[in-house]
Amino acid sequence: MNLPFLGARTDSHALFQYLLLGGSGDCVDFAIPGWVALREHLAPGAKVSFHLPFRARADFFDEGEVVTVRPDAEQGGQIATARLTGRSPLRYPVFAEPATGTIAFHDSDGAPAEPVELARALLRDCALAKNGVRVYFKHIIPLFSRITMVSSKDYAQLRTVLLGEIRGKIAANAAAFAQWGEAIAADDFVVGDLPGVLDLEALRAAVEPEINNELFDSVFDRTVTAQYLDAIRLLERRLCLNYNTLVLLYAAALQS
Repeated sequence: MNLPFLGARTDSHALFQYLLLGGSGDCVDFAIPGWVALREHLAPGAKVSFHLPFRARADFFDEGEVVTVRPDAEQGGQIATARLTGRSPLRYPVFAEPATGTIAFHDSDGAPAEPVELARALLRDCALAKNGVRVYFKHIIPLFSRITMVSSKDYAQLRTVLLGEIRGKIAANAAAFAQWGEAIAADDFVVGDLPGVLDLEALRAAVEPEINNELFDSVFDRTVTAQYLDAIRLLERRLCLNYNTLVLLYAAALQS
């Protein structure tokens, strides 16, 4: 499959796109090709989250530590191997078997999932998660005026431009997920119709965080907002998982 998933560095939460190449035992092989929009330069020891659970040693893991990296002569970028180290903290509707390359989809009861119903549930959850981000961000806006490291004059402009823009993006992304959900709500919708409704680039853009960690850390004292920002990061983790699952459903639709 040549459709990239979303992964992230576990320290900075910086997103990158990767292709899953395979694996064996508790190791996963993946590539960050030069043609993807979101790239990271990884080195051995880097800790990453795949936002896709892998079953290994009778358990589920979605985080790993990079053990080897080499240049990708064919596609540019890098090819890496990561050892799975972090157990999945969430109940996932999908998991992968690194050794066999098989993908399993489940519903909330653990039974095999019906693809269209799963896609509807994922888009509903994406809209809910973005609305959750909106609520948390609304709560921390009043704090910014007390913890900003810029002058009052600069903060007034910051609030109008930066914070207003972020709030608008969050609302627009939540609305986009709701619209996609409505587009596949018809009773006669089948999984083969999914590529005609979902644009994976637009979907990825809607999933991406609206809050830039580096920018916020340079302007605001994060210790005061840590509780809210950490809650937002958990929602963003869920959004990336949902995106990766939708990519798998999209790929299955192309083959149907």
